[in-house]
Amino acid sequence: MHTFGMVGVGRIFRAYRDGTLEDDDEVAVVHAPAELGFRPLSDAMVNIRETLRRARRHRIIGQAAHDALIGLGKRMFFKDRTFERILASTDSHLRAEVTRLRRWLPTNAIDVKKADARALIRTLNGLKGPTPRPRFVSSRHWDALVSELARRPKRLHGDSCIQAVESQS
Repeated sequence: MHTFGMVGVGRIFRAYRDGTLEDDDEVAVVHAPAELGFRPLSDAMVNIRETLRRARRHRIIGQAAHDALIGLGKRMFFKDRTFERILASTDSHLRAEVTRLRRWLPTNAIDVKKADARALIRTLNGLKGPTPRPRFVSSRHWDALVSELARRPKRLHGDSCIQAVESQS
């Protein structure tokens, strides 16, 4: 969206913008319901990647273990992806490194998503004056969407959506 004027903030934005990341599962997690405080029940791949990169730099794990763990995590469905499931899935030849990693993780895991959210809050707090109104940039994709929605029968729950789309064109 940065090509349409969005101002991106954080490492994750930059990684998607630069093409280092492409898959949406890199940031996807499953959360507990509101009654349980929306706590995450899975780990984002971006956090796993950064934590394992740090573990490799600190010589907790070697390159082969790093690559194997990244591969295991990436092959898991995002809702099932946790450090514990990844570590439980490793081959026995990585046992010593996995043991060191298990001890190291509780105080050294990195949450890139949280760091980016904090950076966004700092950025928003630093804005001076009125918030600029977003500018709309029409495209052939937008025009195709508007045409498609105009051809569909209007439903009660969709009327406001269609009216909003039509007002943008």
